[in-house]
Amino acid sequence: MPSFSTLVGALLGAASLAASAAVPVSQPFEHVKAKRQSTNATSSSGLEVDLGYEVYEGYSNQTTGINIWRG
Repeated sequence: MPSFSTLVGALLGAASLAASAAVPVSQPFEHVKAKRQSTNATSSSGLEVDLGYEVYEGYSNQTTGINIWRG
């Protein structure tokens, strides 16, 4: 039968390993941001607003001179 200190050491080692695996990535959504930026780079309208969760594209009313976004 293993000693108490051996059991405690094994338990602490397992807990440490599990904790190190749970460390969050510093930039977990970097690939999403890069994809969104490359998609928006091809837009020619200039009336796009990127809110992070959705991209809205507006239109320009030439008669009134007002830019309009609906969402």
